[in-house]
Amino acid sequence: MEPSEIILYAGLLPGAIVGVGLLCAWLTWRAIEKRRTAGPRPHALGPIWVLPILLGLALIPIDLARDPRVQVWPKETTERFPHIIVAACLFALIDTAVRAPLWLSAILRIPLFGAVSWAILEPLPRTGDASPGGFWLLIAGLGAALAAVSIAIDASARRVPTWITALILLVAIAPIAPVVLSDFPPDAPRPAFSLSPAHFAQGAFQAGALIAALGAVALAHPLCRALRVDRALAVPTIALAAAILCAARWFGGSWAGAGWTPGLPIPALALFLLAPAAAAVPALPGIRRRGPMIRLGLGALFAAICAGLGTWLAHESIPARPPPGDDPYADFYDDP
Repeated sequence: MEPSEIILYAGLLPGAIVGVGLLCAWLTWRAIEKRRTAGPRPHALGPIWVLPILLGLALIPIDLARDPRVQVWPKETTERFPHIIVAACLFALIDTAVRAPLWLSAILRIPLFGAVSWAILEPLPRTGDASPGGFWLLIAGLGAALAAVSIAIDASARRVPTWITALILLVAIAPIAPVVLSDFPPDAPRPAFSLSPAHFAQGAFQAGALIAALGAVALAHPLCRALRVDRALAVPTIALAAAILCAARWFGGSWAGAGWTPGLPIPALALFLLAPAAAAVPALPGIRRRGPMIRLGLGALFAAICAGLGTWLAHESIPARPPPGDDPYADFYDDP
């Protein structure tokens, strides 16, 4: 893709769709509420159901711009991002409309996130990267862990201003783009400028669109003060971030040292998946009564620590190139 296309589809367009769409939906809702009553109801959540729709419209174009083919079910798992986005946004739309008890939503999210993980990692048993038993244990573990993270965000989102939730998620998600995009020359001894061996540009573009959408939610909130994003934002955000990170871990990677290095080490993957849970920090006892900037700062600090440690571990996973006599690829590197 050309740089101008990346800027458009992974930045400007997602931000405009979410920001303008939220503002239009909010103004329309307020006008309808004023006609029905003396004004907006004090405890009304606003048109939160529109956010999953806007996220779907914002996150899919970058994938279609990269590959305009519309496939019912692609054989290549890294081409299933649109399907994952649609499934996650549809779940969030139903969840915001039905508003089932949070415990029931938590149970239903386990198979959803398990399906998201399976959609990306399906080839692992065939390629020998996981045994059948280990594969299904991994899928179940990811489903439960991602459901727990998303529920933690939603349990606090109703009591936390939307701009705080969105900005903390932004801090947690933002490092994913440069980390999964990073690569390094095969003859370089662990360069300082390289964050990881992931080399998964497609995931970086998807992360960029998600970052732009989260930024638009945060910027739109001052004009939509009563709007809360519980049940609407967490599931699509976590589903797409997890799909990017899992694909970068198992299908990204680079040649380094004497062989192939996976895209992300497992501890770094776990830390990146944990980082969005920082959006629940502002609602914790002892913090929820603090000022908004303190709540934002503490949540962003937790997110930055998790993402920072994950980035450091990803960088440390790049092996230094061994001496020429020990490297079976030395002749290949030195061949002009």
